Amino acid sequence: MVAEAIRVDADTARLVAQLAHLMESTKRSVMADAVAAYAEARLPALTTDRPGFSELSPRERLRLRRDEVLRAFARHGASNVRVLDPIAPFAKAGVAGAVGSDDHSGSDDGTADEAIDLLAETDIMMGGEAASVLSGIASRMLGVRVEVTSMTSLAMFAPERLARSVECSSPL
Repeated sequence: MVAEAIRVDADTARLVAQLAHLMESTKRSVMADAVAAYAEARLPALTTDRPGFSELSPRERLRLRRDEVLRAFARHGASNVRVLDPIAPFAKAGVAGAVGSDDHSGSDDGTADEAIDLLAETDIMMGGEAASVLSGIASRMLGVRVEVTSMTSLAMFAPERLARSVECSSPL
């Protein structure tokens, strides 16, 4: 097997070296195992005709870039990121102002123009702009509209809406 060089940043190189030392292995095998695990988790989305990222549904895009989104949110002080169910039970009843009551889907299967709705605990010091900053980050990463609602803000100003939102969501 011919070896190929892969360039990584200094932090990643340090982690690979530490793992290789801990596991009494080579850096090459640590990288091979990591890439294999990464690919295995993501390749099921490519089972047919290998679509491009932009051809995947918004939910598949989020599933593929989950770890990246979580790391980016963490860098901005966000935690406990949750995905709102596309159709929340109380939204079906047409409750005005309910989380998930806006119809973001472009088709009956909810895939065409679907926006992704996320909840996240945000850094209180970022104030009201936290949700819009996080929305922009996730939208750029996924190439679709992403709405982020601050659980911190809901806890202070609409605790009953927070309870409904958490109930109708799942951890990212």
